[in-house]
Amino acid sequence: MIRLHTYAKGQVQSVDAPGKLAPPAGGARLWVEVTEPGPEELRMLVEGLGLHELSLADALQPEHPPKIEDFDDYLFFIAHTPSLDESRSTRKITVFLGRDWIVTLLRRPLPLLDEVLAAVKREPARYLEDPDFLAHRIVYVLNEGFEESADGYLDQVEGLEDEAAINPSPRLMTAILEVSREVGHFTRVVRSQREVCQALTHSNCPVLSKKVRPYLRDAYDQILHVYDLLEGLRDGLSSARVTHLSAVNNRLGDVMRTLTGIATVIMPLTLITGVFGMNFARIPGADTPAGFWIIVGAILGLGGSLWLWFRRRHWL
Repeated sequence: MIRLHTYAKGQVQSVDAPGKLAPPAGGARLWVEVTEPGPEELRMLVEGLGLHELSLADALQPEHPPKIEDFDDYLFFIAHTPSLDESRSTRKITVFLGRDWIVTLLRRPLPLLDEVLAAVKREPARYLEDPDFLAHRIVYVLNEGFEESADGYLDQVEGLEDEAAINPSPRLMTAILEVSREVGHFTRVVRSQREVCQALTHSNCPVLSKKVRPYLRDAYDQILHVYDLLEGLRDGLSSARVTHLSAVNNRLGDVMRTLTGIATVIMPLTLITGVFGMNFARIPGADTPAGFWIIVGAILGLGGSLWLWFRRRHWL
């Protein structure tokens, strides 16, 4: 599906499913929204705006990482943002930026783009008079998605670190590994997006005006901040794993110490019962009425003494 937003003389006119595409004329500006494109829409983009087939092929790949290419008469880049569902994956948007037109291409609708459209409706002159400002706005909103996700992970990682020290468990280690995979995926995507933002900042492509460059540098600073947050999260998760393993080892040491202490207490008692339980006709004290109670007293006395000694040494 294609939707056109044409800006001319301070007015925005929107058209759904146009019959053809062409660069704007007479000082007009054009925003082409493409969602779930089919062969006909792709043909219109190639023939009407001269978009390269290879860049369109990259745009249609579902997991293509962020990238940027300069085609002289237009700039092509792919950027990502976190998905709003529970999959903890990322969604991508492809942008083709010309001097007086901009194309945004999505394989599926992206709710975040509604925020951009709302901003365009509020200030059409700001974002459509110079399409590169609209490109900046898109990048900024996408980066904000990563920033919000990183802030959400921050509370989660701090909770995992605290729980690792207090209550280590297999379930907790599974949660740590799961969050580590998610943060690792986001870090790889943000690393590539950081390169895209850096390239936009230093690009000499004529479609980027001098007025937009400070805003592009701001978007670059924004993604740098996100990358630093994610690196800090990875350090926190690594610390949580180490804390978890240390707590498990300490708990294992406590268990082994307790079992060793119990075995040590029982050992002399076993010796006593073993000696006086031998099958000989004559055993000292066997004929004495109080012999049994003497042995029981010796067992309790020796066992109790060992137990008290271990407790004083904090071995039990």
